[in-house]
Amino acid sequence: MSHLAGRIAAKFALVHSLSSRGYPREARDLGITQRMAGPEEGRPVVQLPAGLPACDLSITHSHELAVAVVTERGRVGADLERVSPRSAALIDEVFTEAEQEWLSQCELLRGRTPDERWNLGWCIKEALVKCTGHGLRASLQQVTFSGWTEQGAASVSIPLLTDEPGALAQLITLHSEGVGSGPLTGLLALGQGYAFAALHHPSEGRSLEFVA
Repeated sequence: MSHLAGRIAAKFALVHSLSSRGYPREARDLGITQRMAGPEEGRPVVQLPAGLPACDLSITHSHELAVAVVTERGRVGADLERVSPRSAALIDEVFTEAEQEWLSQCELLRGRTPDERWNLGWCIKEALVKCTGHGLRASLQQVTFSGWTEQGAASVSIPLLTDEPGALAQLITLHSEGVGSGPLTGLLALGQGYAFAALHHPSEGRSLEFVA
């Protein structure tokens, strides 16, 4: 069911994105397949009718919630996780010392539980792997970040995630090494027992489209 929910969210996100650019289409006109081999095996691929502008898509789901992210320029990566305990061994395997220090001391995450911090950090790493093209099977130690600059609270609402009192929805510029030209911009969210991160590279172009 979560896989189907992800495809439905993706279709809605694509319809909304195309319509906002003056290309109204029905969901049935838009195809979504996935890469079948190589380092990005499993990454969604959008199939559009001739004459429509290309776009990039990322889909993520966890339990009953699914989120799709669309951009008309560059690449996107998104990850959603139900907040759950992460062992010390797994934290050491996934995060560099610099990342662990940032997530432990970041002012934005003050008051959040350790589980929320580590699951949000996991989402950032997964989104970074997808966004930079390292592939879904790449080690999360292969893509690193040293922190982020806050760009203000996000006005976007993701139902069942950011629509509760105290939920976090923050726009950021992520500082990461070796991802090519231009910064990575994105959205971090915590709420309703979920963590979510979406990253966009490069930062130019229209805002990302979120549908849950």
